[in-house]
Amino acid sequence: MRETTSRRALLQSLGGALAATAGIGAAGTASAETSQSAGSYWSEPRVMIDAVSYDGAEREGALLEDVVYDDPDAGLISDIHYVVHDGADAHDVRDDAATSEVGATAAQLEEVYLSTTLPVADGDAELYQQALVSETDNAPALLIDNELTLPAAGDYAVTTLPNPDFGDGDNEAYTVEDGYYQLLVATDGTYYAAFAQRESWRKQFDDQRVGVEGVASGEDKSAWRDAYVEGDGELDTNASNDGDIDLAFELDASGRSELSWTTAIGFGVSESAAVDRAVSSLDSGFDAERQESYW
Repeated sequence: MRETTSRRALLQSLGGALAATAGIGAAGTASAETSQSAGSYWSEPRVMIDAVSYDGAEREGALLEDVVYDDPDAGLISDIHYVVHDGADAHDVRDDAATSEVGATAAQLEEVYLSTTLPVADGDAELYQQALVSETDNAPALLIDNELTLPAAGDYAVTTLPNPDFGDGDNEAYTVEDGYYQLLVATDGTYYAAFAQRESWRKQFDDQRVGVEGVASGEDKSAWRDAYVEGDGELDTNASNDGDIDLAFELDASGRSELSWTTAIGFGVSESAAVDRAVSSLDSGFDAERQESYW
């Protein structure tokens, strides 16, 4: 685990000063109806992100929204939730946070940060994230560096819930293997997004779910309902589905009080291109990809 306290303080202090230079919204909060955004809007690479902080009666928290690849008029991933399960209840970074903050990091990077405090059993869980748009040989990826601090070692799990939104709901998602990596690939037949995570040597999902958004039960039960609404800390694992899909993949944090891992999303117009970019960015590592991304 890196020494995150000083790193967080440094990046947060830089956020307001660098936001105007970077062309990215400064750190802040907003009501549930209007959100303060931080995002990447440069012409290259062709991946854009918004980091949104909510502070309202119905929602209080922060998450990545409107992750767009190639066509700025068409959403690819509408949002990416993180849910922490404490052995009894599920806690979502948007709906259940006590505090949240988003902002820019450095003017030379396509990068934002999110900081969220979640009340859980025995205290507060603190999730700090840096989201970096990285591009190698015109092949883009979104890397999310996650640092989770838990109040005590317990029966914890953290679930990532990306919501692919290709526009017409006629989509599919399925698991693939690449080397030691397990990935989820979502596609509408034109664009592909490949999702993977790495925590030290761990490159497999502890559980994963491909659901259909809005479905409450059965084989097509939505990933959101499985991970958050029912929220027992274990996903009803499956390998594929089609329709208006949503996704979930889990990382077991049992017995841990600190956890660092990286989420990767590779993009492309073929499965192989998206998978290759997700895997290569995780093999390279967040810090190396970040260094390569400096102007």
